[in-house]
This record gives sequence, structure tokens and C-alpha cells, in this order.
Amino acid sequence: PKQLMKVGRWVTFIVMIIATVWAPQILKFDQLWDYLQQALSWFCPPIIALFVMGLFWKGANKTGAKGTIIVGSIISVISILFNGADWMPHFLYMTGIHFALSCLGMYVGSKMGESSDESVIRDMVWTPSAYAEETVLLKQMPIYKNYRFHALILLIITAIILIVY
Repeated sequence: PKQLMKVGRWVTFIVMIIATVWAPQILKFDQLWDYLQQALSWFCPPIIALFVMGLFWKGANKTGAKGTIIVGSIISVISILFNGADWMPHFLYMTGIHFALSCLGMYVGSKMGESSDESVIRDMVWTPSAYAEETVLLKQMPIYKNYRFHALILLIITAIILIVY
């Protein structure tokens, strides 16, 4: 725990320094919303690729995850450095390309690495049968403990906010 706290403090310190140096870049955007959207397009695609590929593909492994992070980081750096260049696609198009290339990094990296043991990953990958089993268990719980109900409420609230604003 002491080592973890020390690492956490150093990481927080480094991130704060980076944030301080980066802050003036925000002024280059007309609106804060534009900056937020573009910043998310730089960093989210590899994370989403890791999540989606890891959740739905049994072939995903740690070598593929490293491949995703490497490919995604390279594309993020290129997107940041050449933001606004004439030859760069609009950031919304670039986000889709970034996601697809990050998924490709996962696929190629996973094929190059060792396959995980089926018994280890069986409970980690989503399947329709696992969904059906969980549905039976959730029906036995009170509705306020059911995370699917919470997700539905969040979706409804989000839709209301989007419609109103």
C-alpha cells in the first residue's frame, strides 16, 4: 500500500504538470465544448477499442492490449500535433479511423501473442447465455439493486437532458 500511494502521488504530480503546460492550448478553440469533443476524440478510441474487443472477442489477450495502446497512442500524438492541418480528416472522421486502427492493433497484437486458456477467459467474455443466466439472477433481486434498472434510468435522464438542451 505504501508503494502504491507513492506511485499515485508521483503520477498525480506529473499529470498536474502536464495539465498546467497544456492549459494554454485550450485558448486555440472557439468554445470549450469544441475543445472537449476534440480532446475526447484523441484519447477515447483506444480505450473503447480495448473495452469492446476485450468484452466481445475471446481471442483478445495482453499482447493485443499492448498493441492497441501503442497504435492508439501513436495516432493520438499524430492527431494532436497535426490538428487543423489541411491533410488531416475532420476530428469526427478521425475518431472512427482511430477506433478502427486501434481495433486492428488489438487483433494483430492478439494474433502475435499467446492465446489465453479457455477456462480463464470463459467468464470474462460476454455471451448471450451469460446474459440469460444473469437475467434470471436479477429477477430475484429487488429493482433498486438491479444495475440494469439503474442504467435505464441513466439513459432516460440523458435523453431528457439532450432533448431539453
